[in-house]
Formats: sequence, structure tokens, C-alpha cells
Amino acid sequence: MGNTRLGLFLQIFTSKDRSTPPLEFYLVENGKEGLSLAAQKVESFYDKKTGILSDVYLLTLPAIPPGNYKVTIKAPDGLTKTMDLKIVSETL
Repeated sequence: MGNTRLGLFLQIFTSKDRSTPPLEFYLVENGKEGLSLAAQKVESFYDKKTGILSDVYLLTLPAIPPGNYKVTIKAPDGLTKTMDLKIVSETL
């Protein structure tokens, strides 16, 4: 079992700043924040009309078994968001 790559699309409303601060990504398992995930921003677009910044990241997950996980995203200003992640078996 090798590393898994995950594409992540984020949208942020911002009326003043057109760049995303460096974000940190963490894998959460059994309610405990664990491994820091390697992340690479691959695309970014700011829509002046709506004030929405759209970013695409490529995350590298460790070799983990199928199951339900969470990914926590942390911004430097202290804002934290958590999303669900389901890893499925390759042989469905």
C-alpha cells in the first residue's frame, strides 16, 4: 500500500486579500489530530466580481487502510475547518 494523492478544491471569500495564506493540513483519526500532510497548491484564481478566491491543492496521504477519516485545515489567523474523508478499497 503506497501513498495516496488527494485533490482538494477550496473557495474562500475575501474582500481585501487576493492570496491564500499558507495553510496547514492534518489527518485526523479517532478524534485525534495526527499526521501533517504534504500539500502543494497547483492552481489559484481570484474572482474580483464576487470576491471569491479559488485554490486547488494536491495533498499526499500516507499509506492508510480504508476507513473514515477527517482532514483539518488550519490558517495562520487561527481559523480551523475540518472535513470528512472516506478512503475506499481499490477492489470494490
